[in-house]
Amino acid sequence: MAIKALVVDNDFFFVEFLSELLENRGYEVTKAYDGKEGISKLEEAVFDILFADLIMPKIDGLQLIKFARRKSSESQLTIFAVSGTLVEQMEDVKTIGADYCVVKGPLEEMTDIVNGLLNNLEVHGVSESNHEQMVETGKLYPRQATAELVEEMKFQKAVFDSVGIGILVVDRDARV
Repeated sequence: MAIKALVVDNDFFFVEFLSELLENRGYEVTKAYDGKEGISKLEEAVFDILFADLIMPKIDGLQLIKFARRKSSESQLTIFAVSGTLVEQMEDVKTIGADYCVVKGPLEEMTDIVNGLLNNLEVHGVSESNHEQMVETGKLYPRQATAELVEEMKFQKAVFDSVGIGILVVDRDARV
């Protein structure tokens, strides 16, 4: 029976890259192009592996992974968080429940890294020794623009969360 994988990323090219890599290994691949579509796919079927980008429209990868963990509590779902912003989101990544965190990088290096992780997973399964492993595709350096984007996303999320409890944040230092 083929291993079922779900690949979720708003970057069409990256979804195709990962899908082809997985299909060449004999996996049955389902594709989704944003977090909302990813949740729909998770509700429709059971998957063995989930690859999820962290920054996506509609529902981000952090929320998607949390949903996938709650839904798959009875089954073994291996989750790969894949993003070009892992350095800037390191604090969040440690709490999301992904088994592996893979930094996006050159496709040749990513192919080798993902194939290596899948080989290890197929032979040994997910163990505590490799749980929440972060795999880099090269030297990682925080980028100011990306860090600012991540901070803005956190701020917007805080605004929406605050509305639900009756506090509306107008600016970082003012409340209505």
